[in-house]
Amino acid sequence: MSYSPPFNNSNPVKNSGNLHIYYANKPFKHWKKRWLQLQDQQLAIYQDSFYKRLERTININNYRVSITNSNDSISHKGYSFKLYDPDATSTKPIYLAADSKSSMTQWINALRLSASLTNDVLVDPYFDSNLHSIDTNPESDYNGWMKNNGSRSQY
Repeated sequence: MSYSPPFNNSNPVKNSGNLHIYYANKPFKHWKKRWLQLQDQQLAIYQDSFYKRLERTININNYRVSITNSNDSISHKGYSFKLYDPDATSTKPIYLAADSKSSMTQWINALRLSASLTNDVLVDPYFDSNLHSIDTNPESDYNGWMKNNGSRSQY
């Protein structure tokens, strides 16, 4: 008998897979590979894909997701992005990194859809890898590029 994670099937936004995670608020800061499962605005972080050890569950309702940039004080890893609560200024973001651009794009889009962020745009899977941080600021380079090219997603 196999174990299934504690989620239901009512939410169309689901994603699961391995990501590297970096907790900025931990005393020993380094990247760790973890299995993440997203459903129903809940992001579950497991030690492995067998769901044996749940490390943390985060309700990501109203969270923000953005690609990391040189202003983020972390040891950078390829295809990294951050998840943070804009209303909790005392809580540091959780940094995540995927093994590929397509995986990063898939995770960012799933997290944004699940968090119900009406001001965030989805990431085009063919975006230029030299982009700046993505956030809800309409003046940012990426959001301006999306408006000028008519590529804004209808989600």
